[in-house]
Parts: sequence; structure tokens; C-alpha cells
Amino acid sequence: MILRHSRTVRSLCRLFLCFLFTAIAGRSFGADTEPFAGVDDRWSRYESPHFELFSQAGEAESRQILHRLELVRAVFDNQAQALEARPNPVTVYLFADGEAFRAYLPPTLQGPQRLSGFYLNRPDRSVIVMSPVWDAKGAQRLIFHEYIHHLSRVSGDTPATWFDEGIAEYFSTIEEDGDHLSLGLPILEHLTYLRRVHLMPLADLFAVDHASAAYNESERAGLFYAQSWLLLHYWFCGREPMTTAQRAARERFFNFVRAEGGQGSSAGREKLFTECMGMSYDEAVRELETYVQGGNYTASRMPIPDIDAAESYAAAPLSKNQITVLLAELQLRVVRSPAAKKILVEASTGYRRDLRALEVLGTDAVADGDMNTARELWEQAFAAGSTNASVLNELASLQTNDWFNRLDVDFRLPPPNANRLRSVLLRSIENAPGQTKAYELLAWVEAVAKDPMPANINLVQQHLSSLRPRDRTLLALAFTRARFGDFANARLMLDRAEHDATVPQALRWSRVLREYVSRREAIAPRKS
Repeated sequence: MILRHSRTVRSLCRLFLCFLFTAIAGRSFGADTEPFAGVDDRWSRYESPHFELFSQAGEAESRQILHRLELVRAVFDNQAQALEARPNPVTVYLFADGEAFRAYLPPTLQGPQRLSGFYLNRPDRSVIVMSPVWDAKGAQRLIFHEYIHHLSRVSGDTPATWFDEGIAEYFSTIEEDGDHLSLGLPILEHLTYLRRVHLMPLADLFAVDHASAAYNESERAGLFYAQSWLLLHYWFCGREPMTTAQRAARERFFNFVRAEGGQGSSAGREKLFTECMGMSYDEAVRELETYVQGGNYTASRMPIPDIDAAESYAAAPLSKNQITVLLAELQLRVVRSPAAKKILVEASTGYRRDLRALEVLGTDAVADGDMNTARELWEQAFAAGSTNASVLNELASLQTNDWFNRLDVDFRLPPPNANRLRSVLLRSIENAPGQTKAYELLAWVEAVAKDPMPANINLVQQHLSSLRPRDRTLLALAFTRARFGDFANARLMLDRAEHDATVPQALRWSRVLREYVSRREAIAPRKS
């Protein structure tokens, strides 16, 4: 997401920086190589519990941005109760030199406007890139908006589009206020706009998806975004005090829209809204219209979360060679430059293999649709000691796609393959124990392994209650129990999987497994 101060240029926000360093194309990386823009001896690496930052700015500013991102993450985790189902590390680049930052923009975006940053999501990691003006209020809000999208993505939720955008706008206004945080501060540009227009019917708002004319992520200034924010702000901040029952009903509806992702029927969604909120769509719109014109827009306050102090973050200077490779990594992610790729290929070879180079080169292969090369590169990263849970999970998924793309109850995973996958997934769990994906894959490895390992099955079951989503994990555990004759518990787990189902595939696989359980039970020896 490209961030800017002027609304007139927001229509270009989704162009993810198609720019090529022609000045260095074809040159090799070495002492006589002309460096990338921004290469100097001012860069340092900072590391907080959930981020790494490559910064060209001063120490105080660098620690501040990491601390603010940690606060946003802690608040979102607390308020949304989101777990990192699919780990994806975040790297932040902070430029102190505006010219260097602008050198990474395509010619079509170079102009008098002041750009403040962008966000990219990739299989091995996500990046946030900031210019020297990142801390302007509007720019900071947009950075936080995109990071909330990142947290929603890695949590495994697929919320309805209105909820996804509304919650990102709501959390984007977090500000420190003494020993508290203010959450849900009014967004004046939204209020100004809403006071000049008629609100959308809620049926229309809830039906918007990414293909709808009303949705334009690059603009983020129209009625859809403003009203999505307004609805959530009203339900979080504008109806106080609420009874315990009203809060529970509201959360029930919000949990529903997080889970169903806008895929349910319109009639079913309206019925649930009426049951939970105690009003019809039309009544809700009338309350929103009153709120637009006369609401006091008080923000909620909460104690500052207990997170590590900014002063505790690790810091180390970066050499010019190190930052050159790291900027080549950024360039390859953004525009897939051959010159950047050459530098990373060189960094990934030799006795001092650069694990990050292997990881990003694997991601580059995915962009080409070359999954075999991606798997080979990520296998090399694993063998060299990578602890990047996102890469490890991607590798395990590639290794299992050929076997698990359909449910074959007669398939058995050969011991060497099972052991290889176990080692990848257990390393992923060790480095990101609060996730879902690796537990899910491990459950399926044991479900189809020739000789399942009870310790791994127990490990999955110990964490089952915290997994989101967990329908496919329950299916794997049910399969394992059925294989070993525990038919009653297999059926109980299938019941739970169907209740928790988030995708149609889970229901189809449950039917297949029920048939398998019935066949196995019919031929099982009877206990006398």
C-alpha cells in the first residue's frame, strides 16, 4: 500500500512500485560496484519481539517506530483476540533520506507529492517501507491500517470486506495518551464526507467485495470506507453503556462476519444481525445517520499493554555490503530486478550462505510459478538452519501438495518423507508456537504416516483449543483415531469439524471420513 498526504494522488496507491535500477543492470556485486540508492554507513538493524527494522534514521526515532508497531499489535491481539495462524515475519525499512526513498518509486509516482511509505506481503515475509515523513499523522494512520490488514491475514480470518476495512480504519487511530491508549479516535475526513451524503443500505454495504464498484482500496476515501468505519465506531464507542448481554450479542455478530467472510446468504446475515443487534437494517441506518450528525465520538481508553520497553530492543550497525544485499532484497520483492537477483544469488552461495537470500529467491520463484525451484531453494534454507516459520510452512505445504490435494484414505506416507516433514514442521512450531498452520500439517502427516508418532499427535491435541481455524486439524485427528479403531471419538471429532467448518472442503472431507469410519467399523473384530 503506497501512502501519501494528498488525496488527489491516492488513486495510484495499489501500484506496488514498478521501478528498475537500470544504472546497475548487468554489473556484478563487489567493491567496485555502484551501490543502490541509500547505501551508506548510517544503517543499523533493530529487533523487537515481533519486528526487525533496518533504519537509516537515528536511534530514538527507530526505537519509537518499533515500539508503536508493537503497541498496535498488542492492542489488536487483545481486542480482536487474534492468533497468528499463519506466521509471516515483518521487516521494516526506515529511510532518513527522502531522495533515497524516492529512488525506489516508479517514474509514474515521482513528482511533487510527498509519499510516506508502502506495505508488501510475500510468502516468506512482509515489508513496511517508510520515508522520513512516516510520522505525519495521516501517514502513520495509513501505515497502521495496512499493518492491521497484515494481522488479519496471518490470523487466518477471512472477514467480510466491510468488516476488514472498517476494523483496519478503527484501529489505525491508536494514540498514546499518558499512561493509556486512545482507541477509536474520530477520522475527520470520514465524518466530513458522511455528513454530505446519504448512507448505503446495510444490505448493500455487507454485500461489497473486492470486485465491487464501491470498493477501491487505493482510494480509501469513499462512502464504503467511511461507513464501514462508522458502523464499527458506533458499535464499539457510540452505544455506551451496553449491557453484558448486548456486548455478547455484538461479539456474536462480529465473530460471525469474521468467520463467514461475506460468503453467507444475504437473508441469513440479515436475520442474524436483527437477532444480535436487536434492530433491523433500516433501524440501524437511522441510528447511524443520527450518530453522524450528533455523535460525540468519544474514543475508548485502555491501559498501555505490558510490552518490552523500546530501550530493550537489540541494535547493531550494518556495513555497506550488508545494506546493499538488504536493499537488493527489497528491490527484488518490489520489481523483481535482474540486478538485485544476481546479488542475492551470489549472497546465497559459498560457505557463508545467506539464509534470507535463499528465502526471498524462493519467493521470487513462486512469482514465476516455478514451484519446484521454490521448493529446492527453501529446502536449502531449511538445511542451512532457517528458523523462519513462514518459509518452513510454505516448504511443508509444497512437499505435501502432491499428496494432500485430495483426500485418499488409502494413501500412506513413506517413512523417509514423513520424517522429513516432521523435522520441518517441528522446527516451525518451535519458533512460532502460537500458530495454527504447522500443527494442522503435522496432524495430517501423522494421519497418513505408515507409523504415526503418538508424541506428535499429543502435541497437536494439547494445542487444539487455541487453533484457528481448526476444522482441518480435527479432520486429521478423526482420521487417525479411525485408523486405530477408536470409532466413537472419530465421530465426535467429525462432529466438531463440521460445526467449526470454515470452507466447503472441510464438509466434503468429513463426509468421506464418515464413510471410511463406517467401513472400518463394519469389518472391525467384535469385542466379546
